[in-house]
Amino acid sequence: MDTAMPLRFRRMNQESPAKLRFLFLTLAMWTLASPAQSATEDADPAKAAVRQSLQKTLAALPSGTKANTPEPLLRGPIGNALSINQAMDETLMKSPRAASIRLELGIAKSARIKATELPNPSFIVDNGYKAEFTYRYGVSVPIEPPWKLALRLIAAKKQIGLADLQIAKGLWLLRGDIRRTYSELLIAQERYETASELCQLYERLLAMAKIRFDAGDVAELDVQRAELAVERTRINRDLMLNKVMRAKQGLAVLLGRPYDAAFDVPRLPPFKLKAEKLDYLPDLESSLPELPQLLAKANQNRLEIKIVDQSVRLNGANLKLAYGNILPNPTIAFGSSVVNGPLDSPSKSGQRNFWTKLASKRKIWRRHEETQTQPIQLRVQAECCETGDCAW
Repeated sequence: MDTAMPLRFRRMNQESPAKLRFLFLTLAMWTLASPAQSATEDADPAKAAVRQSLQKTLAALPSGTKANTPEPLLRGPIGNALSINQAMDETLMKSPRAASIRLELGIAKSARIKATELPNPSFIVDNGYKAEFTYRYGVSVPIEPPWKLALRLIAAKKQIGLADLQIAKGLWLLRGDIRRTYSELLIAQERYETASELCQLYERLLAMAKIRFDAGDVAELDVQRAELAVERTRINRDLMLNKVMRAKQGLAVLLGRPYDAAFDVPRLPPFKLKAEKLDYLPDLESSLPELPQLLAKANQNRLEIKIVDQSVRLNGANLKLAYGNILPNPTIAFGSSVVNGPLDSPSKSGQRNFWTKLASKRKIWRRHEETQTQPIQLRVQAECCETGDCAW
């Protein structure tokens, strides 16, 4: 019986650390609570001393703690912590990313002011006083057709609607990012807690292995394997700590706080091996809607589809504007002219007259308009094909 246990340890030296941990726990329970061997161990002074030392070690190391490892500092309180709703509200109000997304609407609204721009008038001066004995001055005012202004305003309105949908999509993506980062922080925090508790357990097993090695019950290889398991769990715990810090920094940046700001997130409730019906789980008794109904709701509510539809409308408005700009703008010029005779003429006083002029630039080649309308037509065709309407 005395030689069977060391041989068993030698056979288990090649097993995994999990089996080694199970063996240590079995050995402790066998040493402390085996009624069949209590009489022989009380009679043997060496085994009685080992039994007393193990009892003192287990009493000095309570469950869930260790002597040289402090309590985890990243474990947040259950109450008065940053909830997911508070994180979303603070992100939408104070995050620089949310502010930059909202500023896109003001940039888009500037297209309405730009659409009301009219061609600038010009001042005409024709100084031919010595060569032609004529001096003209006046004003040239281009007149833009009203449909061009209307088409520009319609295109600007479509552009503002597209920017509004893009802002809504950006805010939804931001909400998804804050929810994902918050969940990663919760998971990283719980993994760090689990790694810390596992490290404490392996350190207790290492202490027990050293005591039994000093008593001659186990080989030194078992102690070395326990030390290796402790070092691995410490490295894993440090990795989990780095993940917690990185998740906290990412969440702080999304919240608009300094990256090293201190805040706590709530702890997850303790695990209970009990089936409970939760509100956020699907009800398997209710029938699922059919696929056409889901597709109809998706076409009605998805922001990506709304953005594509609005892009089709915007490109259609730009196409009409390009067609409307083909016609030139007429120009009206009017002013005064002074006509004098030669310098050696007896009459040096000039004759003042009033003149008007109506002009319209006619473009011989329409290549410029074709280069403007052709890309817009291709864009409209591509947008329509994305929505399933390939009637072009």
